[in-house]
Amino acid sequence: MLARGACGPIYSPDAPTMSDAHDTTSDPTPPADAADTPGASPQKATDTAAPKPKSWLRRRWKRVLGVALLLGLICIGPWPADNSTYVASDYETSTLAAIGTPTIRRGPARLGVAEVDITPDIGHPLAGFGGRRPKAATSIHSHCYLRAMSITVDDLTVTVLAADMLMINAKLAAAILDRAGLEPGDVYFTATHTHSGPGGWGDHPLEVLLDGDYDPAYFDKLAGLAADVVKQSRDPAAATPVDVATVTYLQDKAQRNRVTPGGPTFDQMSILMFRPHGDADAKPAAMLATYGPHATVCGQFSHAVSADYPGGLVDTLKARTGAGMVMFAAGAVGDATANRPKADTPEQRADELGRLLGDHIADQITHPRWQSEITLGNWRIGVDLPSLRVPVTRSLRLSPVCTNWIADRHTHLHALRIGDAVLTAMPGDVAGSIAQPLADHAAQHGVTSILTSFNGDYRGYIIAADVFNSTSHYETRTMNFYGPQMGPYMLSLAERLTDGLTAKSGVSGGTDKGEQ
Repeated sequence: MLARGACGPIYSPDAPTMSDAHDTTSDPTPPADAADTPGASPQKATDTAAPKPKSWLRRRWKRVLGVALLLGLICIGPWPADNSTYVASDYETSTLAAIGTPTIRRGPARLGVAEVDITPDIGHPLAGFGGRRPKAATSIHSHCYLRAMSITVDDLTVTVLAADMLMINAKLAAAILDRAGLEPGDVYFTATHTHSGPGGWGDHPLEVLLDGDYDPAYFDKLAGLAADVVKQSRDPAAATPVDVATVTYLQDKAQRNRVTPGGPTFDQMSILMFRPHGDADAKPAAMLATYGPHATVCGQFSHAVSADYPGGLVDTLKARTGAGMVMFAAGAVGDATANRPKADTPEQRADELGRLLGDHIADQITHPRWQSEITLGNWRIGVDLPSLRVPVTRSLRLSPVCTNWIADRHTHLHALRIGDAVLTAMPGDVAGSIAQPLADHAAQHGVTSILTSFNGDYRGYIIAADVFNSTSHYETRTMNFYGPQMGPYMLSLAERLTDGLTAKSGVSGGTDKGEQ
């Protein structure tokens, strides 16, 4: 018979005959395998089990791989990037169509000021460094403040709000205006950009990464404090007549270019000053200083609450001048980092840099040109933006499918004319490569450009196109959301604002009752 599992016939004396094998009347129980039959010769089985069918994935792996690659390309990229000019683009065209005109008044000025301490408690998260672990503050090195100054000429009042914070975001700015009962153009937002100030105020995923978990109760508290200080500064009963002066000088040893090593920096230190009207011997009523280096001297390994070097600058300037209030606004921080002086701790280095800068300012303001009548102008415009992009290279970007959540395509610019100065607030870390050409443009009108960052919105780093195209850094790739045209586009709009704020009444000074 043929034993099951064998290769051929094997004889067994007990095996049935061939006819028996086909006998339908025989025992229906199938015979045992030869290998199991007593007395059978050992036999090694050479048959294998029938091959299993291939899995679905093994049969279709090429198709699955193709679909995965396609989905990766659609959802992640990279995609080609649009580097075409902003000139005559859809976003520039729509912006210019709705640009409007500035509000300008001329005459004697009145000033109101107010400030409030916003130093967070120990345990509150600190804002500024994604890599800071833990984010909770373990000590308080220096206090943080919200400071407001409101300038009035005739029926026009504008408020400058400076915060010892990383920034004031769009949600917080809107809440402040709502609680103060004001319109967006009424408050000019800016910040010192300290990376050791209070966090917990942002609910956007990027803000949570940098500033710690969002705390709605703290957000409400901060919005309320800011609204109160703005309203106090705008109280007509508390406003006093003032003279105004602008002082600028080059402070060229306190910073370096962090994007282009050895590259140029925007070294202008600007001080806007107010004193009681007509009192040549009076101490300043208020001062606003603006400078460029990032307020990161304390560093990400510090867990102490600190206003960083702007805090030391403010304290020194108040002590040296006797000013009633001193404010600081971050200037062209987008490509600038501070040169750290020697000290025992990072916090002490921040204090020392602030002291050095405060002393330099005090030495430079001995003979300001005071004006008893000024031009006050206010112009806030909505700005449409190019498509959001997160660059991989200058010509490739991540897919919008995975990046459109970062921000939309609308922001704003805000500019103030205060005497001989035009302040322009931009929505992000604006670079010196933008500040310098704007300063040159303003000088053609006989005014001083004071460019500030963090205007109540944030749209990443705003940097010149040639810098974007020639460098691959954090500032030009990871945190540049709109490509190489963002910088030139914002510069062109800022120049338009400067033109508009200086065109109607001419350059302040020719008809002012000024004194040397």
